[in-house]
Amino acid sequence: MPWDYDGGWELQRGLHSISDYANGISNYWGNALHRRFLRSEENVRLLQHKIDELYRTAINNEAVAERLKAYRQVVQPFIGRSPDRDFWPIRTGQLDDEFKRIAETPKRSLQRFAEDLQKPKPIFLGDVRQDGDGRLTFFWDLSYDLQGDDLYYDWSVAADPAFTRIVASRKGLTETQTSLPALQPGTYYWKVVVRDKAGHTQIAFDQYEDEEGNPYYGIRQIKVE
Repeated sequence: MPWDYDGGWELQRGLHSISDYANGISNYWGNALHRRFLRSEENVRLLQHKIDELYRTAINNEAVAERLKAYRQVVQPFIGRSPDRDFWPIRTGQLDDEFKRIAETPKRSLQRFAEDLQKPKPIFLGDVRQDGDGRLTFFWDLSYDLQGDDLYYDWSVAADPAFTRIVASRKGLTETQTSLPALQPGTYYWKVVVRDKAGHTQIAFDQYEDEEGNPYYGIRQIKVE
């Protein structure tokens, strides 16, 4: 959910301006108070109950479609002329599809919430320690699983943020750190993917943005001298 609600109702997801971790409980896991509250099985159960209740009674596809139908009559005269038409993220001919997409958002959101409950929670990647002999040690936070499953960390380093040129990787780590003897001088990118025994995965909170403003989620940059 955007902080001021610009780009809500999945618009940010379509523009890829929101991270893959930002679903359900994981969206709030970076806050210490929220983490403490949501580690309680009873609190999570109550949250599920309230969300199910809201979906049944107020925020569902049918209710949103009815509200949009009323709103459309109000906005229709304005969207085809300036200044509104100058800032539309879609063409006016796509309006029917956009109203349909918005109306179907509650069901997709409910599904993402349910899926997120099964996933390990996001982590923060730590600062990399570079020793005098060139040795590099990578640190990251301990993740958490609501079902209490054992968690494993898949760590990798690449020469590009899209990870098409991986230079080192290790899978199935159980500790929250790993080391490399050395790397050639240059700029690298690293990430850790958390997974449980059922195969559910989660990325880190961290993100890197290139010079063109393209975001890469779940990774950090490191410069080796």
